[in-house]
Amino acid sequence: MVKTEDKMVKTGYGEKIQHIINELKKCAFEKGPEWKLPTISKLCSIFSTTPITIDKALSTLERKQIIYRTRGSGIYVSPTIFQKTIAIVFGWNIFSYSGVSKEVFNILLKKCEERIQKNTEKERFSVYLDIPEIQNDLSSTMHTHYQLQRDIESGEIDGVISLIIRDLVQLSWFQKTIPTVSFSMLGKKGTVHADFKKLIEIGTNSLIKEKCSKIGLITGFDYLRKQKYHGDIKGYIKTIKDFGLEYKPEYIWDNRMEERVETLEETGYRATKEILTKNKNLHGLVITHDTMTIGAIAAMQNMGIKPGKDIKIATHSNKYSPVLNLNMYKNNLILIEIDTDEVVNKIFDLLERQMAGKKIPDRKILIQPYLIKSGR
Repeated sequence: MVKTEDKMVKTGYGEKIQHIINELKKCAFEKGPEWKLPTISKLCSIFSTTPITIDKALSTLERKQIIYRTRGSGIYVSPTIFQKTIAIVFGWNIFSYSGVSKEVFNILLKKCEERIQKNTEKERFSVYLDIPEIQNDLSSTMHTHYQLQRDIESGEIDGVISLIIRDLVQLSWFQKTIPTVSFSMLGKKGTVHADFKKLIEIGTNSLIKEKCSKIGLITGFDYLRKQKYHGDIKGYIKTIKDFGLEYKPEYIWDNRMEERVETLEETGYRATKEILTKNKNLHGLVITHDTMTIGAIAAMQNMGIKPGKDIKIATHSNKYSPVLNLNMYKNNLILIEIDTDEVVNKIFDLLERQMAGKKIPDRKILIQPYLIKSGR
């Protein structure tokens, strides 16, 4: 019950409303679903305030789905008060290309729907678009979109699944403030991503088995790392050298140091033109994104090269990959799949463990790719 002996200190009107909200919220969680709150007149007496002030506090609690009001009956604690709210955060470009990120988003939404249907009183989901241009104009203290940050800081969000992390400062803020799992190349603990180092190794080994002795690599994901060759590319170089094959730095096309605005298909087209113009003797290409492969095939056609025959291609793929629609060429491609269902399941597993107060691994969780078709 709300304590009548609690005395209000002299505060501003907004602080007084917040005090009432906090007290009623605490009481609601203590009493549980469907408990009937005191009448408005009784609440006015308890908090020494007016019906207008009480109504403002109750409206806020209604919006947060902590209470509900029934005309002629009274004020009750919501039956879904113990429901957890999970924020799904994505970037403005999530729909601009296909591939791992977009498919993860689509499967994530389906999984959310399944979880809601299974137990409507346990979870609900809110979707947020993280727009850096907006938050940068507002305040230097903003770590993400202002609406999302406000909802997190006000306690309306219980956990975050982020498909976009702009930098380690933003990731650190999320992880210190609220249980968070990110699908990101950045960070370690609480992050999930595909193991692209393994994908490149599988692709390179598969091309070697196809008798390719000069193999190029087209990649480019993490624009924030500044070292010349990160771990993924080092794995490719090691594999090439272990087999005693020819390696040249110009066999690698890596756009992670560029800030060019273009689709991944356009990137694949441009990259293929550049790498094959400089290296006319390449026998095979490893491409780390299926949408870039679409552009690569278009570039080869433009150059009079038969994709998968004149130059073998080992490419990332998944269930809904655009390369599977290339009926003319798909049988000649080496396809390496990343199971996005496994990605999403691992994301929820890590988030559930954090929200339950359990420890999670201090490392990034890497989802392993596997060869689904080795060409012909």
